[in-house]
Amino acid sequence: MKICGACQRELSKDCYSKKQWQHKQYARRCRECVADDMPLTLKPPERPDCWICLSNEADERGELPLRDCSCRGEAGYAHVSCLAQYAQSKCRAVPTVDIASFVAWQRCPTCKQGF
Repeated sequence: MKICGACQRELSKDCYSKKQWQHKQYARRCRECVADDMPLTLKPPERPDCWICLSNEADERGELPLRDCSCRGEAGYAHVSCLAQYAQSKCRAVPTVDIASFVAWQRCPTCKQGF
């Protein structure tokens, strides 16, 4: 089930063409809306969300989510403070690992590029 960006109804996959199904929510239109040439009514997000805390607002230090990896689209954005907490929690989960060599500090968990 996905939301049509024109009529804003939640519809099953068979209500969309293969091409439309691949689009982001704000750019996706069901077959009916495409046939009726209905305009998109949803707007893309103004700022990307942090993949850790899911906020697009500034963190406690006033910093917005940033991306320093090869992820594309809206993926890969995170607050630096969230990345630090994420890496620390991963280190606590595996206490026998040398912190300096632990990849949570060094690589994006999605695209694997170094920070």
